[in-house]
Amino acid sequence: MNSVKEDFHIAVPTAFHADESLNIEETLKHIDHSLDQEARFAPDLEILVGVSGIRQKEVLRLAERVERSNAIKAVLLGYPPYLVPSQAEAVCYTEKVLEKLSKPVILYNNPLRTGFDLAVESILHLFDNHQIIGIKEAGDPEKIQAVQKRLDRTVYYYAGGEQDLEKKISLGFNRLSSIAGNVWPQEISNWFFNLLEGKNDDTDKISLLLENLYNDSFLVQLKKLIIATSDVQMGNCRAPLGNLEKE
Repeated sequence: MNSVKEDFHIAVPTAFHADESLNIEETLKHIDHSLDQEARFAPDLEILVGVSGIRQKEVLRLAERVERSNAIKAVLLGYPPYLVPSQAEAVCYTEKVLEKLSKPVILYNNPLRTGFDLAVESILHLFDNHQIIGIKEAGDPEKIQAVQKRLDRTVYYYAGGEQDLEKKISLGFNRLSSIAGNVWPQEISNWFFNLLEGKNDDTDKISLLLENLYNDSFLVQLKKLIIATSDVQMGNCRAPLGNLEKE
């Protein structure tokens, strides 16, 4: 929200239906009212929406609604939590969602959250479809180097968060899905683009900011920092997150 107000030309990843926090009807209402009827967004604001869920039929329904949205420019496609599909099943799932979309798609692999890890061979197979323009890899960063060596086209490799970012850039990551950018958009943006150019002059200063964010339960801390630096009121985290705040 800070970034939007400062008129950044940015991507806004919005993780709709990534878990069971919202049912499908609530998720669709968010798209209807929070995005498609929102008049304050700049016309060139690039809005990406996260599409995933535990039930494939609901993911397909969500993809159909996202496809009809004029506000949403691209999709961050995640994998179902808890189910741990085979690689072939995950590829099939991806292809079924792609059938519902004409918008650009970025794959999102986050083994820590889903229990499933998209393999290099699966990534390469899916990149045969040029509708897929990149991948956000929150698992083994070495995987990106392996993909790059065998891929014959240019795609976007998103680092998930700022931790170990210099190392990830050295491995081939060229985009950032920022967490700290929700609080310090200009500082994180400048730092990231400087790192891409081989400059790390701001690293010590940014490290202090990141330590403030990541040294505790970071979602709880993130909400605190957003509230402290903006007029956005976000309420409390869902328990068990924030339990220690109440004691």
